[in-house]
Amino acid sequence: MNARYQTAIILMIAVFALGEGMIMAQQEDVPILRPKKPQAKPAVATLLVMCDLACNWMLDSEMKGVIAEGESKKTQVSLGQHLIDAATQDGQDKVEERIEVKASGQVIMHIELQPIRGARIKAEAAKVSEQGMALYHVGRYAEAKPLFEKACDGGSFAGCTGLGWLYNLGQGVVRDQSQAASLFQKSCFGDYMAACTAMGNWYLAHPFSASDGVPQEAGYARVYFEKACNGGDMQGCNNLGRFYENGLGGVERDASYARTLYKQACDAGYSEACTNLRNLP
Repeated sequence: MNARYQTAIILMIAVFALGEGMIMAQQEDVPILRPKKPQAKPAVATLLVMCDLACNWMLDSEMKGVIAEGESKKTQVSLGQHLIDAATQDGQDKVEERIEVKASGQVIMHIELQPIRGARIKAEAAKVSEQGMALYHVGRYAEAKPLFEKACDGGSFAGCTGLGWLYNLGQGVVRDQSQAASLFQKSCFGDYMAACTAMGNWYLAHPFSASDGVPQEAGYARVYFEKACNGGDMQGCNNLGRFYENGLGGVERDASYARTLYKQACDAGYSEACTNLRNLP
């Protein structure tokens, strides 16, 4: 092999080596691209909120709008604790509930505003009834009547009973004893014990007989007085004591039990029972 041929081969080898080196260098300079791992999406749940009354509602202090009575609204929430506020559209009754969403899926939230509204109306009616009673006890019957009516309409059995007293005796109203009995009975069935006593007294004031001519009013009155006394109304206990003292309303005379009833009412501050207790043989 001559010198010129050897030189050519050496040059070719050098060029080839240089190219390989450049390719390697270029490969080292190029960043290696690897596929990215997919990022996990945050876990969420669907919150379904229902109101038993039309309400405005908030989620985590953010106003969400109106939910019609008996209807529902959906929204997406993250897992964890959340605060739900709801209020009736007049703003008078409110609920605040904390919930914890532990897993994805649907979470149902029932907002009950009706019991809160009912309790508020009943408390307001009780206050109005007290105002009516204060007027009644000083003889201002005409002024007491609208208060008793409002209280009774609001669910206060004390108000219904006061209105019954007015109709029973015609105090500030046209006398209507049928209306009085209806009010007393309604209130007694609502466990307002003074009304049960009033109903017992009403029966005593309205004698009637069964088909055999036997008077029945005392037996009916006794039932109401027993309910009143068992419920803590001391006038009812005193009146029931008279029945046992005299053997009325289908019971036998029992002076010992009459004494017990009079003493119970007297010790509770019902003065008429103290007089009856002293006069008992």
